[in-house]
Amino acid sequence: MVTSHESVEDFLLFRSLTEAISQEGGVEEAVRIEQRERDEFYYAFCATGRRPLLLMHVKGEQGLIRHFIQGASIADTLVLALPSRESLLRDDSWLFERALIARGMGINKLVFAVVEDGPLLQTQFQKTMEFVKGQLAQHAITCTMTMTFVPVVKATGSSQGFSNPSSVGGLQSPLWYRGKTLLQVLDDLQAASFHVASPGQLRVLLLDAHKEHENVSLIGRVVQGSVEA
Repeated sequence: MVTSHESVEDFLLFRSLTEAISQEGGVEEAVRIEQRERDEFYYAFCATGRRPLLLMHVKGEQGLIRHFIQGASIADTLVLALPSRESLLRDDSWLFERALIARGMGINKLVFAVVEDGPLLQTQFQKTMEFVKGQLAQHAITCTMTMTFVPVVKATGSSQGFSNPSSVGGLQSPLWYRGKTLLQVLDDLQAASFHVASPGQLRVLLLDAHKEHENVSLIGRVVQGSVEA
């Protein structure tokens, strides 16, 4: 399962994954993409050559925390989209809140999509990766979770600075990156044994980058030793 809580103006990971799966299989291989709108959810039922996936997108600037918890309770993997600059993460606690919830729900795999609007420098990606690892270690999250970082940039009309063969729908890989795309990373992950699922099925909880309103936290944060609701 893939459930996406992201800005309604930018269905980045949701759209990119569905496009990549559609392009990968095509009609000849009967890869099925079916989307529908119901209440405040967008669904996409699709399949890669290895496993079926269900993508669920929650509309709105902020994904409701109850939907995130519902998805985390049945997911095998958590995917989060991050800004490429580590400075943008310093005052935004949603990343660590969601990671803590996921760990509490039994998820032990984290995949980070480090997203940039333009060419993403390798040094910039490394700084963001080290910052996130350090912050997660401070929250005692890394001891029970495996983490994968994937650098991506939003696709543009020009291919300069991008590696088109490594593209995933609306996302592309930087020229210096020789690793796997987001979809390839998901295909290589194994479903957790404690979840009851059909053979080969992987359920992924997908959280795209978003910005909470000023001084607002969806589940509360610790401020100077006290907890604010």
